[in-house]
Amino acid sequence: MRVFILKEGKEYNQGVAYLDDGTMVVVDNARRLIGKNADIAVTSVLQTTAGKMIFGRLGKNRKMVRPVANIASTARRGAHRATPAADHFPSALPIANQ
Repeated sequence: MRVFILKEGKEYNQGVAYLDDGTMVVVDNARRLIGKNADIAVTSVLQTTAGKMIFGRLGKNRKMVRPVANIASTARRGAHRATPAADHFPSALPIANQ
């Protein structure tokens, strides 16, 4: 599961994320990932009177996904801009009026 680590947890080295429905996700060893997306493995789910809580740990490969701010700045620089079809297919150029 991929989550955005929003803040520090109550216990040492925990990070906290929230699902779209408001469910709290507590992730072990994720404090260093605050402000970043991370792939996690769910270890348990607890139903409380206040709602559901999910506990997890960083995935086996401990893959961290690029911070959201960096993705936005990369897009502004045009790194992900599609290349015009004419660059690859000359026949895609508009036909001149005859």
